[in-house]
Amino acid sequence: GMETIGSQALGALHSEKFVFVCQKGALITSLVLIPLGFLWWYSGELFYLIISDKELASMAGKCMKDIIPGLFGVALFEWGKRYLQTQQIGGPVFWS
Repeated sequence: GMETIGSQALGALHSEKFVFVCQKGALITSLVLIPLGFLWWYSGELFYLIISDKELASMAGKCMKDIIPGLFGVALFEWGKRYLQTQQIGGPVFWS
């Protein structure tokens, strides 16, 4: 993944390749999130086809619309975490 290729680029002192890997990761993330956001926005209508209870389908669709901004926040967090892990900055996100 990004950690392996980015670490190799940094280890070989090719910072321009490291920047390219980071930009590519951000682009791929964006290309995945935009259609996923549209899918989540219209998920209420899709739930009508699957769930027989129309009120439940409507509430589930509203919930999906409400968590779309969180989707982008989580993506930014994951991308930033991998960026820092590539540079061997930081530790585990969760300690038990």
